[in-house]
Amino acid sequence: MDQSVIIKVDRVSKSFSNRGQSEQVLQHVSFELKKGEIISILGESGCGKSTLLNVIAGFEKADNGKVILDGHIVDRPSRRCVMLFQNYGLLPWRSVLKNVELGLEDGKINARERRERALHYLRLVGLHDKANLFPHELSGGMQQRVALARALVIQPELILMDEPFAALDTFNRFYLQDELLRLQEKEKTTIILVTHDIDEAIYLSDRILIMSANPGRIRRELRINTSRPRDRSHQEFQHFRKIIFEEFHFNRPQQPIEYSI
Repeated sequence: MDQSVIIKVDRVSKSFSNRGQSEQVLQHVSFELKKGEIISILGESGCGKSTLLNVIAGFEKADNGKVILDGHIVDRPSRRCVMLFQNYGLLPWRSVLKNVELGLEDGKINARERRERALHYLRLVGLHDKANLFPHELSGGMQQRVALARALVIQPELILMDEPFAALDTFNRFYLQDELLRLQEKEKTTIILVTHDIDEAIYLSDRILIMSANPGRIRRELRINTSRPRDRSHQEFQHFRKIIFEEFHFNRPQQPIEYSI
């Protein structure tokens, strides 16, 4: 495997039992991801996007195929890979600071180091002045920034994001998209993002994997080579939107194709 490749998904298939019958959710899904890269997985509901994330994270086991993270086969969840959800997952009885410290409470570092590292990442997301507040005292956008700080504080090799901004209004979503890119550039974090938002996928990603359903498989790969920050009104941005819209409007079985500009 190329040394720059941090994650390899190799012919992963997954089925679930539904009313006594086996229903195949994923079929022969394969792709690689390089360190520091952002990819989005785009597809209609039911195509297996979230199941694929769960297999990559080690929450689900593939029936066939394998996931390799930095040379090691993934067979269980680990601190090397962190999942961010739409519902933030913050503990309401813990302060913002204590929520961020949660992943560091394994006895490997002392209380002072935990606090300093947690405050460092709260500064990165612009919330160090909210450290003593509780989740219910924050807006949805702020809660997601706390969740992002909690993910970054353990310095994972891979962050998986399952519709992380879907519950936010447009302005907060755009702000957090820019925040994510700023933090990713600073931390060089590798990210896999599941989204239904076509513009979000184009704005954030180095590549977009388009999935089809029944069973879920990767049908197209779009490589986005335009520089950041990207202008949503630019002709190149609209070019990619057109490709994706046409892909969903004319849903014909095709071999994987790469597009680039």
